[in-house]
Amino acid sequence: MPIRLVGSDMGHSWRYGPVLVDGEPTLVVDATAAALQGHGVDARAGQEDDAPAARSLLLLVPVGAEALCRALDVVGRHRLPWGAIVDGRADARGAATVDALGEAGASWVLDADAGLPTVLDALAALTASAAPADPARTGAPVLRRAVTTSPARRLASLTTEERAVLEAMAGGRSLGETAHAIGSTVATVRAHRRAVRVKLGVRSQLAAVALLIRQQAEDGPYRGRATSGPAASVRPGAPVPHLA
Repeated sequence: MPIRLVGSDMGHSWRYGPVLVDGEPTLVVDATAAALQGHGVDARAGQEDDAPAARSLLLLVPVGAEALCRALDVVGRHRLPWGAIVDGRADARGAATVDALGEAGASWVLDADAGLPTVLDALAALTASAAPADPARTGAPVLRRAVTTSPARRLASLTTEERAVLEAMAGGRSLGETAHAIGSTVATVRAHRRAVRVKLGVRSQLAAVALLIRQQAEDGPYRGRATSGPAASVRPGAPVPHLA
């Protein structure tokens, strides 16, 4: 998922502070940081020691639930303004990943074919703490822009049972496990899952979980990985929500 180096005259004089590049795979992260450095950007390739000095985060995210959960953990650790580049495959998995990144608080989500000029424009606005640039003006495929509605307001629309089902989804519980936990039936849990997606205005369970994790991050300082509750789904090897 490398950034295609489209165009050589970038017209940029970078003056916006360090950009942390993180995500996976590592080789692509390193190559992307090097490409940005080659055009004058102070880019750091996922180095924890450089994180305190960074002004923004560029996250590279492969399609899929496990990769997305790891990406959300990176966002939680660094707590920086961020944008994402994702493989924009036009299928359910790709659409779910893009939606979830938007719900998790990405200022923008770009396709891997966006091109370096577009990425530079978007990063400049993000790192300067200005209103995010509109990458579409360069003709790039912008997959998702920032979601501005408060997560707390949207989540407040859920009933107690729907909230419990959402938290079970975040923990990777199956339909049967969730039904047992809330003392209900599998059919009722399915209905609650549908209601959660409708009320939150998302197309996948993964996007709903991302919204829940975003609210947790906004409610207080990040204190590392959760060992229980919704954010526990980002633990390596833990069950992850289905994309459907």
